[in-house]
Amino acid sequence: MSNNILDICHVNIRSVNEDKMNAVKADLMLDFEIICLTETNLPYARSTDLSLPGFYPIVRKDHLHTTM
Repeated sequence: MSNNILDICHVNIRSVNEDKMNAVKADLMLDFEIICLTETNLPYARSTDLSLPGFYPIVRKDHLHTTM
């Protein structure tokens, strides 16, 4: 991590669970200022369960399921 570079990480991750979040916390938090997790399946997950200490709260953009 350099003073002149903004380090960003993007992970396309499916079905986030406790093990995957622990891996993100252990492997990525110290190396990046911005961490983006996309393509997630979060039907019952609470945003607080997905928080990373020292980072802004998670931003969710859930799809609304509609029936035809």
